[in-house]
Amino acid sequence: IDPSSIRLQAVFSNDTPVSDNVTTAHAAITPLTPLSGLFSRVRLLCQGTLVEDQNLWQPLQALHHAWMSPLQFRDLCNESFELKDDSNHAAMMLSGDYAIQPIAAGASKRVQMPFITLGMFNQPRYLPGRHLNMTLELELAPDAESWIDETAKAGVAFDYKWSLADCSILASTITLDPQL
Repeated sequence: IDPSSIRLQAVFSNDTPVSDNVTTAHAAITPLTPLSGLFSRVRLLCQGTLVEDQNLWQPLQALHHAWMSPLQFRDLCNESFELKDDSNHAAMMLSGDYAIQPIAAGASKRVQMPFITLGMFNQPRYLPGRHLNMTLELELAPDAESWIDETAKAGVAFDYKWSLADCSILASTITLDPQL
């Protein structure tokens, strides 16, 4: 397995119901972070043995995002929730001030997330996937709306409802010829 290629992929759905006092404009979810902002802890186990435990995943991701160049951060965001298409993209790149596209009520979007801070996935050696029996555990952030821009609520009291479905891990695998 090529460790730099490992990604979590899922379908994100905005399940916020629209009613008389909650309009479609109120119910749109605008993420403040890439997909990694949804999780508070990530654990990696190999054959049942704990290899990595990042129990401060969300703040570590925020710190890592701040260290990235604006271009790297833009590419990371576009891999999960897309950035708004702004005519002043050059200024946004220089300032690092990006706005992520809202997801309308009832809409779904396929998103993915690299594991940019897990050491096992950020080293140059291939992983013998068949022999590692890897398990990734992801815990959702306790404050489920901490990664959502709540300005769209405009004073209306309601909770956003969202879900992740069809979750899978993607990776590039390399098969060596036994003749080598």
